[in-house]
Amino acid sequence: MSSELQKRILSVHTLPENSSSETEADYLLTPPLSEHDDSRPISPIEEITSGAVHVTKFRIPEIQKPRPSTKGLKHRQQSSDGDKRSLQQLQDLPALDICIVDRRVSKAMLAETATELAVNARTSAHESSSTSLDLSIAELNTMIEGKYGLSEPDFMIVHPLTPPKSRAEPLELHGFPPWQIRLTEIYYDRYRVRRTIRDWGEARFIPLDENTFRSALDQFAGAQMRFGK
Repeated sequence: MSSELQKRILSVHTLPENSSSETEADYLLTPPLSEHDDSRPISPIEEITSGAVHVTKFRIPEIQKPRPSTKGLKHRQQSSDGDKRSLQQLQDLPALDICIVDRRVSKAMLAETATELAVNARTSAHESSSTSLDLSIAELNTMIEGKYGLSEPDFMIVHPLTPPKSRAEPLELHGFPPWQIRLTEIYYDRYRVRRTIRDWGEARFIPLDENTFRSALDQFAGAQMRFGK
């Protein structure tokens, strides 16, 4: 059996007598390219733009406590105990920062940071004989976040602007800033509005309404933060 198998292998790989050494080698057939709809790369192909990362940030300041009146004026309306408790709870709340970012900003941000690190390493190598580059986590945080960049959020709402192709489509974090969401609670806003057959072929814009935002905040209020030792 082994001799018969050896003869078949030799017959396949042995060139004919009239063939020259310049004969092109036979290679295995290359499989056809996959269709774009059936497969895609691990990370979406997106153009990386240089420059600062644009982050739209809203800041809601904390409520300042009312200053006591020095003129001794009396208020005509006395606030109830419930109003006082509600006001005290609002005054105890810290300032709130709301950042609006596109998931495509992560590549540009990381590419710019890596370029800056490479330039610094090349400059330090020319100035000194040491090739090592000391980089702390605090310095890397400053480079990635920047002065007006995206800080590490406590809560993130993923809201698609266009409806997904399938209701069972899972959440994919392609392009999201990986450094800033290490300890972030994530709320995935699925598209729950009923659509007719006629609407499926139309591209509709899905705004983030107040009810969806309140639902996300309610879920975040019941989240349990468990940090390891």
